[in-house]
Amino acid sequence: MTQKEFYKAVAEGNLTAEVQDYAQERYTKLSQPTAKQKENEALKTQILEYLGEVGKPVISTDLAGEMNVSTSKITGLCGVLVKEGKLAVSDVVLAKVGSRKAYTLA
Repeated sequence: MTQKEFYKAVAEGNLTAEVQDYAQERYTKLSQPTAKQKENEALKTQILEYLGEVGKPVISTDLAGEMNVSTSKITGLCGVLVKEGKLAVSDVVLAKVGSRKAYTLA
């Protein structure tokens, strides 16, 4: 069944077993995490483990270097971890650079 056929059947109220099976199949597929989501979850775990080992505030640039990914990716993932209550964020002052956000375990 194509998506067009599915939508037509739903719009017309023809909820046959085939339509329900197609809907269940699509729902199951969409409920599975994507490869990127799995990769991000693994990185979040690595971030938490690393910060647990270090035991001091770490800026995203240093985390990115440690994890071999971009600073923007680390900043985004750390933001998610802060919202989840797993990380705390603070400002640290670095010589010649100024103030930066640093992350620690919450």
